Amino acid sequence: MSGMWRARARIPPVVLAAALLAGPVAAIAAGSGSGSGSGSGTVTRKQDTVRPDLAKSLSAAERAITAGRIDEALSDLAATDRVTRHTQYEDSVINRLRLIAAVKAEQTELASQVYQTMDANGSLLADDKSSVSLGIAALYFKQQNYPQAIAWATRYAATGGSEPSARVILEQSAYLSGDYANTVTLVRGDIAADAQGGTAPDEATLRMLLDAANRQNDQDAVGVALESLVTHFPKPDYWAQLLAAAQARPGFAAGRLELDVDRLKIALGLLSTPDQYEDYVDTAVLAGFSGEAKATLEDGFAHGTLGSGDQAARQARLRAFIDRQADSGRQALAASETAALDTKTGDALVNAGIAYLGFGQTRKAISLIEAGIARGGLKWPDDANLRLGEAWFRAGQPDRAIAAWRRVKDGGGAAALAHLWILKTGSPA
Repeated sequence: MSGMWRARARIPPVVLAAALLAGPVAAIAAGSGSGSGSGSGTVTRKQDTVRPDLAKSLSAAERAITAGRIDEALSDLAATDRVTRHTQYEDSVINRLRLIAAVKAEQTELASQVYQTMDANGSLLADDKSSVSLGIAALYFKQQNYPQAIAWATRYAATGGSEPSARVILEQSAYLSGDYANTVTLVRGDIAADAQGGTAPDEATLRMLLDAANRQNDQDAVGVALESLVTHFPKPDYWAQLLAAAQARPGFAAGRLELDVDRLKIALGLLSTPDQYEDYVDTAVLAGFSGEAKATLEDGFAHGTLGSGDQAARQARLRAFIDRQADSGRQALAASETAALDTKTGDALVNAGIAYLGFGQTRKAISLIEAGIARGGLKWPDDANLRLGEAWFRAGQPDRAIAAWRRVKDGGGAAALAHLWILKTGSPA
């Protein structure tokens, strides 16, 4: 991917619990009287009331907060600092209102300072610790202060909070601050948890993992991201990247498996240019599979990739040539089969089966490939099982196809292609 992929935050709006305005704040009215509650007959403890000289400012601040006049509320609260010798309860009411106002005003430094003061003196309720720390984390994220967003999201997690948006803040803050190693660790942990819970991961999060892994050159994480993407969001671009990653692995036998790669590409809808179709056709003809070459060419014409533009006349001549090759190949099928049956090893039988498969004769193809595998002496046994799986897939038998692909164990690339075929069927690889 070019440039930094910008994650779209799924951060909820910062909403403090209504409880922050309840409880002690309700005592403001009680504190504006004598403190004894004699007018109502209700006795209010002196230490749980607010003195009249503070109650006026606090009531005004509360009204201003409710009306959304946050600067006015902060000014009213500043007036309380001129009253000396606050009780512990008065401080808790002042700080509570100041915390609400700071968050609503998006004054993160003030909010974090008040939070820590209240946390230290024990006036912050457990539920408030959780909701407010997440709210402050979201504010820091919005302001692109990613180190502080991470710190406060981590603090939220320490309170026992499990809101998914906290993980989003952590992951995206790590990514946007360039900490790609931590991004990979965090997102892979979430993918594993999603898999255990039967939940599909978010596409944007997987793209973030892919980009972070590429920047770290972490090919294992690249594979995890791409496999999750093709499983849950099977777009051609993701498949193309996953196939390219498989081909880039050390020891991938590109020449030997060229046709197998092309077969997977056409099954995935990844052939999109005239050159790609024509290269596949040329490789199939040279390998002696003229029926496969003809089927591939016709697919290109059917999709409109071939047969138009300034190359239309040349492609028409190619079509006529391949038609002649396919006619000859069809007439030679029986003789090739007979010759293969007389060989000591199974390679000729496997190739005869692939030739039949190119002409759409899947049952015959499967029979011959299985006979070749049973005879043994194969130069590349895993390649034979890979192609047997392709034949079963073409025959509409995905379970048998998967069984064949799971017998492919080599490290030369056939196993990687078999793994991708299994992913394509939608089965757990």
